[in-house]
This record gives sequence, C-alpha cells and structure tokens, in this order.
Amino acid sequence: MQPYHLLPRTGPSMADEWLEIALNHHLAGKYPEAEQAYLKGLRVDPNHGPIVANLGVMAAQQNNMTAALQRLERSLLFDDGNATVWYNYALALLECERSDDALAAIDKSIEVGEAAAAGKIEAHHASAYCARGMILTSLGRAGDAVEAYAKALACDQKHPTASYNAIFVTTLINTEPAAAAAGKALRACRCSRAPVPAARSS
Repeated sequence: MQPYHLLPRTGPSMADEWLEIALNHHLAGKYPEAEQAYLKGLRVDPNHGPIVANLGVMAAQQNNMTAALQRLERSLLFDDGNATVWYNYALALLECERSDDALAAIDKSIEVGEAAAAGKIEAHHASAYCARGMILTSLGRAGDAVEAYAKALACDQKHPTASYNAIFVTTLINTEPAAAAAGKALRACRCSRAPVPAARSS
C-alpha cells in the first residue's frame, strides 16, 4: 500500500461534519462505516472535493484502482489546486504502473504545494519529494531518485521513508546493473503505511 494522505475537515458545513466522522472510521480501518459517513456527506454536498478524494484513497486501499483514479480525478475537477489530491493521484497512478503520468502528477503536487506555502517548508513537501523519488526509481532514473530523496530530507531530516529509500537506491546503484537496481528499489520503496490526515496545502 502506498503512503496516501487523507484530507481533513476544513469547514463548518454539515458535509464537513460527516467528513470528520468518516475520517475517524477510516483511520480505524472501519471502511464500511467510513464509506457510509462519506456518502452521507456527499448527499449534503455532491461536489465536496475532500470527501470524494478520501473515497478515492479508500478505493486504492481496497485495490480498486479504477474507482480510485476516477474519484481522485473527480476531486481534482472540483479543486485542482489541492496539493494533497495531486499527491494521492500520483501514488495511485504509480500503483497502476503509469509512471510517466505519476511523475507529471507529483510535479504538479510539488508546484501547487510550494506555491501555497509561500516559501515555507511544510511536511507535505517531504512526502511529495519522497513520492517523486519512488516514481523516478520506477522509471529507471535511480540517480534522479536519489536527488529527490535528498530534497525530501532537506524538508524533514527525520523522514523515515526518504532516508531508507535514499540509502537503498544508492546502494543498489553502486552494486548492481541499473535495470536490476531499479526493479529492486521500486519494490522496496513501495512501503506500507496507514494513511494519515494531511494538513491543507492549498
């Protein structure tokens, strides 16, 4: 499972109240209860982007990648300036082995996130650069991946995934042919971690 980020409540509406309830269930791994709450929120506001995006993450967690991509793309139609949605979309594309599209999506996430942060370094930046490293590795661009991990660690020196992946990819570059290294590194970089609510980055 990829390290997806869930979108948190950002407003006082009834739909946001259902989002908060759904998040509690989602983080506890209670997917049926979470889905019911998300859908109740959509009945209040059918165009609620964060709810649609979180439903996309849930679909990915259940290996329904077609639904995951459809929901994340729909969420981007509502708000294409949300860095977290672009980040999740990139990870879903990577899971579908659409690495070129995933690279474009993660670059958009980084662009939007850094613009919104106005020069401030935020936690999202480290995760986005780490994801970029994973995607570049899948494309056989291990050297570029190491640079992406270095940027992630510049944002968060204690980012565990970036630190591990950077060391692993560098070791493989130095010890194995590029093609074999890329394949092994990609498998290693696809870490399993429970999704967490992300701070709003737009």
